[in-house]
Amino acid sequence: MDGAQGLLTTIKALVSAKRYRVRIHAVRHMVEEGFDELNLLEARAGRSRILEDYPNEGQCQVVGQLG
Repeated sequence: MDGAQGLLTTIKALVSAKRYRVRIHAVRHMVEEGFDELNLLEARAGRSRILEDYPNEGQCQVVGQLG
């Protein structure tokens, strides 16, 4: 399993365990784009991938598909 896939697996496990937080930057985008936290969780659970990884900051950007 490569680094990005391993990170994505970890993220999905943490989301399933409700051990995540949505930062204000993501909330702003959610409001602007007209989706909510349930949509965010659905996208993470389905087809998604790491878009950008910032390991020194302990964060990454994930893109997912709804439905």
